[in-house]
Amino acid sequence: MLSEKLSASPNRIDLWVARPGDIADETLLTQYRSLLAPDEEIRMQRLVREQDRHRFLVTRALTRVMLSRYLSVDPQKLEFGKNRYGRPFLAKIDTHFQPLSFNITHTHDCVAIGITRQRTIGIDIESTGRTAAAIGVANRFFSPLEHRALNDLPPEHQHTRFFAYWTLKEAYIKARGMGLAIPLSKFSFDFTGPDTFALYVDEALEDDASAWQFWQIGVEEEFLVSVCASALEGPLPQLKLKEITPFAGEASLPYRPVASSHGWSVS
Repeated sequence: MLSEKLSASPNRIDLWVARPGDIADETLLTQYRSLLAPDEEIRMQRLVREQDRHRFLVTRALTRVMLSRYLSVDPQKLEFGKNRYGRPFLAKIDTHFQPLSFNITHTHDCVAIGITRQRTIGIDIESTGRTAAAIGVANRFFSPLEHRALNDLPPEHQHTRFFAYWTLKEAYIKARGMGLAIPLSKFSFDFTGPDTFALYVDEALEDDASAWQFWQIGVEEEFLVSVCASALEGPLPQLKLKEITPFAGEASLPYRPVASSHGWSVS
């Protein structure tokens, strides 16, 4: 069992990635099930497809195990609440730990948790190789600036740009903690270059675009990850990415910087 204590820092954003399809050992899965709270067990059993139940189990295990390593708390003892929009948060944790921030995302056969301290974060991962770009969705729900820019691109580039927009938008609304209560048309990402972009926010959202920083990274050939974090004074946070099988092992996971709003920190 992995029990090494980890520390979070406002100068670093840790991204932990698990691959449910690679986790089939029954001993591990039994350990994961032992971590579930009663309400989590009920939620898992309500899922119709075995694939979805398996991904749910790995996601909950990843969340509990990784947070427990930062907090030095038994993973079974962690309790979670949800805000009015459904964003989970740690409940009944000593106030000393409250600056810890986390967010969870999944797609097909990949789940991830982002963890940092003193920053609010939102993350989104999408499988760009398995999912077709829904250009009709962009035209209906994205901002006018975005769907004009998307439709002006050659067809062969629209797929990539669609997922760039989609993951950034998901990361932002998750960082805000409001989900789709924030209309996707009320904020825009403008790609000012091949690897740079800026955020523009409608005044109706009562937010300041300069309060947020964004990064996009490619993982393997298939996955695109967007990270949104509240801005702090000082150096940009470093992104650290690792692949993990909870209770079994972990390894560094190379990633490709794709684009950012504020540049990249250098280790």
